Amino acid sequence: MATIQSSGTRTAGITYGSVLFVFKLVAIDVDGTLLNSKQELTERNRRIIHKLVDRAVHVVLVTGKAYVTAKDLMKSLRLVSPQITNDGSLVIVPGTEEILYRQGVPEELAEEVISVAEKMGVTIAVLHETRMCVTGLNEDTDYMATYNDPTPTVVSDLAECLDTPPTHLMVVAYGKDDLYELATSTFKRRFGSRLNVVRSSPYYLEFLHPEVSKGRSLAFVSEYLKIPRNETVGFGDGDNDISFLSYVGCAVAMGNSTEEVQRIADMVTDTCDRDGVAKALEALFSY
Repeated sequence: MATIQSSGTRTAGITYGSVLFVFKLVAIDVDGTLLNSKQELTERNRRIIHKLVDRAVHVVLVTGKAYVTAKDLMKSLRLVSPQITNDGSLVIVPGTEEILYRQGVPEELAEEVISVAEKMGVTIAVLHETRMCVTGLNEDTDYMATYNDPTPTVVSDLAECLDTPPTHLMVVAYGKDDLYELATSTFKRRFGSRLNVVRSSPYYLEFLHPEVSKGRSLAFVSEYLKIPRNETVGFGDGDNDISFLSYVGCAVAMGNSTEEVQRIADMVTDTCDRDGVAKALEALFSY
């Protein structure tokens, strides 16, 4: 417990002894949170998740990863509750693969984002549940591979991938700080009122249907499972996690999270490279 600190923002003075067994749903971001910086699931994190699942606690991954990328992780964690993938645009039951919720980006908006990205010279990817389309391979797609994103399908025209509304689009400008900041400001100014434009992993900018966010999807899952929000706890590190961390009864920021995430959190745990998720859960559930 020494690694866990209360930030004092929403539930200052949490007494672990009085809330240990309140939480019935644990929502966890994946990259930079459950997985370490090498994209590995440590044995300590795996063990604590197995214990929660065995105790019938609902463990829900809330990730920007496509379902096809995350499903092996779900299987290794023995998850059976509805899972949130594709940055909140898809809620799916692992195993049966029943889709409970899906909301894609309208075709005309997707085409406009693609056009602006191509003119700016940034890499743009179009994603669905099981595929990611790009117009070429480069250092940006190599960077995506470090996050175990789907192997890209190379097409001559991204319009070919808009036959069904994509779950989201993603701009990447790996290692190009100035270009990434310019792209972020440009896209938020141009599309901020029509799409949900969020930063996720470093050098990623993601585009979602305006009604889609990790927070909205977690609220959907909580209502589906009939679990009140004050019985939920969430873990995250990036700005795209703020929407669901603002929803849960207890928000836990990783030690490696952004300043904004730590500011809105109730607690700060250790980093993803030091089993921050496991350390907090061991304290909260008295393991």
